[in-house]
Amino acid sequence: MNEKNTEKISKLAKQLKDLHMAGSIEEATERAKEIIEKAASDSSESINDLMNKELKELKEQSESDKETVNEIKEELSELKKQAVEEAQEHVLDKEHFEKVKEKSREIKEDIEDVEDIKETAEEVQEKK
Repeated sequence: MNEKNTEKISKLAKQLKDLHMAGSIEEATERAKEIIEKAASDSSESINDLMNKELKELKEQSESDKETVNEIKEELSELKKQAVEEAQEHVLDKEHFEKVKEKSREIKEDIEDVEDIKETAEEVQEKK
């Protein structure tokens, strides 16, 4: 590879990275090499044409990624909705449990009162 191509690759890699068309400078350099080498071997397509093809592919990927993100957002929204519903059910269950617990405590107190009355009645019966 000559110095001119190396310079082209370097500039193109920087542009690819700056335009967020590559995740890292290494990836950008690899893409730039592919574009420059393909342009050198295929004189019918210009670098601009190759860049436009690359841009089109990236736009298609971006659209696909947007659709995936939207699907994930919808799923997340549904999961949040379910979590809220479950939390509300938990609160209702807890409230119900507290009511049952209170009722049980009242019944125990009533039983104790009945036992006290029974004992008092037995004592009165024994005195007669």
